Amino acid sequence: MRKLILISTFAALAVTWCSLGAVPSWAGETAKADRFEHHFARAQAELKADHFKSAAEQYRLALTIKPRHAQVRFELGETYRRWGHYYEARKSYRLALMLKPADRQWEGRCRIELASCWEAVGLYRQALLEYRLALNADPTRSEAATGGKRMAAAERKRRKD
Repeated sequence: MRKLILISTFAALAVTWCSLGAVPSWAGETAKADRFEHHFARAQAELKADHFKSAAEQYRLALTIKPRHAQVRFELGETYRRWGHYYEARKSYRLALMLKPADRQWEGRCRIELASCWEAVGLYRQALLEYRLALNADPTRSEAATGGKRMAAAERKRRKD
């Protein structure tokens, strides 16, 4: 009889805790991961549809859950770059770069995107520097070499004019 009373008491407490929103810590972590995946997937779909404002919003919501997620930082930068918000894009790419400092391929990828932002606003010397840093980080990136040549030519032309 005591066992039955004890079990029913614990069951009643469990129902009360759940109705009040109290959940075990492991359940909270699962819910966080689910929310992160939801926001990340939704952001990617919005970006694919060229809905830049809502994509950026979803990426920012994902970052509230995992602020040190390098891929989300990079994708947010991609969103801003495609949207034409180059200052915000450079900021996101730099943060993505800082989150994986030892990954040379990642550095090359981030630096190429940084260079494209500088190039888009006509700051060819900064773009050239980023392309050179990208090539130094990852010599297999052919777009860094071609971008560097293009920026060197643009800078020479600018100096002549």
